Amino acid sequence: MSILELIMVIASIASTSGVTLWRVAQLEKKQDKHNGIVSKVYSNDACISELKSRVASAHHRLDENREDIREIKKDVKTLIGGKK
Repeated sequence: MSILELIMVIASIASTSGVTLWRVAQLEKKQDKHNGIVSKVYSNDACISELKSRVASAHHRLDENREDIREIKKDVKTLIGGKK
């Protein structure tokens, strides 16, 4: 192998290495973006679970209030009926 061939091989390897390093850097950026999105999804899942719990609790309180209203209506009917 002559010196010229050796220089050409080294130049080719250096060029390919540069492109490979650039491509790896681009893939790392994409991976970072993906990881950020995944992190947000997990955070949103936790928030959704909390909101579901709050909604269920609110529905339970509404059901209790409805029952209280029914009882009050019965009491009012009894009181009105008793005065007649």
